[in-house]
Amino acid sequence: MTRRELLKKLKAAGWIIEEGNNHSKAVHRGRPEIVIPIPRHKKDIPTGTLESILKATGLKEKKPK
Repeated sequence: MTRRELLKKLKAAGWIIEEGNNHSKAVHRGRPEIVIPIPRHKKDIPTGTLESILKATGLKEKKPK
């Protein structure tokens, strides 16, 4: 997934994107204590990084044990 696709998904879920120097930051109004850094890669975001971001934002369900 590219950065642009991820940002579109986050915005649709109610996250606010703040631009920083090296990374963008995703902040949610309902959970202001959580700040998720979004890397600025020209290619696809690495799979592990993407999965971590999706889990932290609640867009990916955790697998039951």
